[in-house]
Amino acid sequence: MDRLVNELIVIDKFSLQPGDVLLSYAAQMMDEPGCETGYCHAAIYLGSGEILESDAQGVKKSSVEDILLAYDHIAVMRSEDIWSSARIEALRDFASRHIGKKFNIRALPRIELLRQLSVENPHQEIIDYFAGRATPVEADRETYFCSELVTSAFIDAGIISESAALLFKPETLMPIDIAQDKVFGFFFGYIPKRSNYVIPSDDWFRSNI
Repeated sequence: MDRLVNELIVIDKFSLQPGDVLLSYAAQMMDEPGCETGYCHAAIYLGSGEILESDAQGVKKSSVEDILLAYDHIAVMRSEDIWSSARIEALRDFASRHIGKKFNIRALPRIELLRQLSVENPHQEIIDYFAGRATPVEADRETYFCSELVTSAFIDAGIISESAALLFKPETLMPIDIAQDKVFGFFFGYIPKRSNYVIPSDDWFRSNI
């Protein structure tokens, strides 16, 4: 059952819907590059209690309970009326095609360079795309970082169009980037590690929704 705690929306796993993005928070990770907000992992809900994620073990299905073994709480983002039955089916097909692929261990060391290259001249890339001179962004890859996997799922399902994918290159996005962009949804609620857990007062979503 959903409930309001300290004026925050706290939900349970039964409130999740296919396509919901799950961003995982761990206070102990805030000193790590890219995890300054504490949000350092992204996953996507498939339905029927199953979550698609990529971690050090590779691309796999897991559960809310599995994620909360390693993280303090989950912030859920939802795109209302975006995930049609056809897109949900595409998401599940995407998952079935990618289960077992390896974790992109090279992502973090290279992500800042890739981000810089990506923003140097994005408008020219779009011009080149519509002129037939640019290669479309591939959603199907051999390895995936967590947020790279979620972004690729949105591209594969057609929520991020082929041309828009030039601005949402999966290899350039960190979990906090997903939190900041409404294409991935709006904040829906928190799933805490335990019933007496208190969402930190400086949690990113508390001041950015």
